[in-house]
Amino acid sequence: MVISIHREPRGFVVDAANVGWGGAKSNDGFDGYRITSCKSLLLSNRYSFVLAMHAPTYHYQIRTEGRGHLELKKLHDEGELLLLEDDDEYILDLAITQNYGIITNDTFEDKTKDGEKIERQRSKYPHKNWPRIDELTWGTGRMRGRVRVNEDWMVNKSDFIFPKLKPLGEPLGDADSDLMYALSHFPDVLNDIAKTASNHPDPNAAIVEDVRNFSSNILNDLGGLMKKHTRVALDVDELSKMTVKNLRELCENMGLKKSGNKSELIDRISSSNP
Repeated sequence: MVISIHREPRGFVVDAANVGWGGAKSNDGFDGYRITSCKSLLLSNRYSFVLAMHAPTYHYQIRTEGRGHLELKKLHDEGELLLLEDDDEYILDLAITQNYGIITNDTFEDKTKDGEKIERQRSKYPHKNWPRIDELTWGTGRMRGRVRVNEDWMVNKSDFIFPKLKPLGEPLGDADSDLMYALSHFPDVLNDIAKTASNHPDPNAAIVEDVRNFSSNILNDLGGLMKKHTRVALDVDELSKMTVKNLRELCENMGLKKSGNKSELIDRISSSNP
């Protein structure tokens, strides 16, 4: 049995290439829609997220017009998809500094190909806090002293599925619950609309571009709305471990003033989050 040891994160950094390929257990090729599906799921559950992708993988998918390549290009053009030559190191460092969960099936362990050992991140960067990285990673777990792929998340054709994901925080009041619940399903609808647009016989048609822009704008507005009307259940001990920069970002997400020292920021967040 592969044991997951992670805590609930405050956000996620997504290994977009890994998700696009469907993780370690998928064998039906790359699908850019899986990345937009992952984005929609995180957004509907009110998580902050960063999509990071291996640059050569992105350029190959665009050049060969792989499935979902137009949605992939739109994510990049709008600044939502970061392209990196060494995406793995960026993902690891961002997760540690921001206390973000990592969505990947990559174990970061050495591999053997044609009898030759290929050194990977655990060997290349032994100074990194690997026990903490393992805690933050969703998609792998420890079994008999080794890191193995687990079923924290999976794909079904173009859909990204994350059974263990719980919504971040709670709506401001009971009277808002039904509305927030309804809104949480809206990204799925928009994602389906974007898929339909991309299957249009003429991908450059004006209506296709208009639909993509409409879907993207609504998703961005929806993300801001849901963050504004969400309370994150943080206790004082957890808040005290955060940096001033992160506390100010949290205040901004909660619609609170960002001024003051660390103690004032913690008091402000605690007072608004009973």
